[in-house]
Amino acid sequence: MDDGSAITVTFHDYNAEVLQQCVLPNVCATGCAMDGWNKDRDDVSAAARRLAKRAFAAWGDWRAFVPNAYPGRGDGCSACYHLALGSDVTYDDEACDGAVAFLDRVVLPGGMALIATKHFYFGTGGGAQRLTSALQQRGWSVSVVYDDEAHQGLQRCVVCGVAPAATTV
Repeated sequence: MDDGSAITVTFHDYNAEVLQQCVLPNVCATGCAMDGWNKDRDDVSAAARRLAKRAFAAWGDWRAFVPNAYPGRGDGCSACYHLALGSDVTYDDEACDGAVAFLDRVVLPGGMALIATKHFYFGTGGGAQRLTSALQQRGWSVSVVYDDEAHQGLQRCVVCGVAPAATTV
């Protein structure tokens, strides 16, 4: 499956340990399965080398994240992702506002963000309403593409945001 047409992906978490111990091993396992890996034909190290050409890991505070600091990123613009995926990144007001500022900075005009979140994070703020409002204030088109209203307890949803198109002068 390594025909040169695949996209590049950056995985990000605040903690490097999450990436090292959970994310990257799962990415490698998925890549092995996609490449038709089996014990008789290939090894995990070879699959990891192939994936390393397309998968990058970054950790730390989103406010310090610079996409161009990673190989294969853009031509000097800060926005370089067509799609951003996130889960449980709106757990309080500060995290929600930080997530929105991050998305606004790194998603290309017309690009999309899909964020899985809870409706409410009791006692901390954040959640779907805060996310939706903050994205709309920055000119994003926003919709809820999945809503777990029937589930009792901590209701979850997926918010889809489309970044505003680039303005022309």
